[in-house]
Amino acid sequence: MSDNDLESQKSIFKDGEGDAWYQRNQQSVDRYSDRPTTRLLIDTLKPMAGRIATILEVGCGNGIELERLCRELDSAGFGIEPSVDAVRAGNFRMKDSGLSIE
Repeated sequence: MSDNDLESQKSIFKDGEGDAWYQRNQQSVDRYSDRPTTRLLIDTLKPMAGRIATILEVGCGNGIELERLCRELDSAGFGIEPSVDAVRAGNFRMKDSGLSIE
């Protein structure tokens, strides 16, 4: 894949596909905050709870898993997400938690 192809894909995603993906998958994203991979990550990192200052999740959707990780590991959190709709939904849902998504 050439650099032009990658730039084209980035533009397509940023120009609306990110929001379209979130809209198509919003129900399952909201419903499955306890994925096996998230549970494995929490179980692995639990001995370090309180010593992990900040968790960064890239492609965090509405931040539902980030919120759970931060709560269970006593950490601050920051998420990066290209979908404006997911960012808006996540920041609204987490407005009192101290977490943010951009």
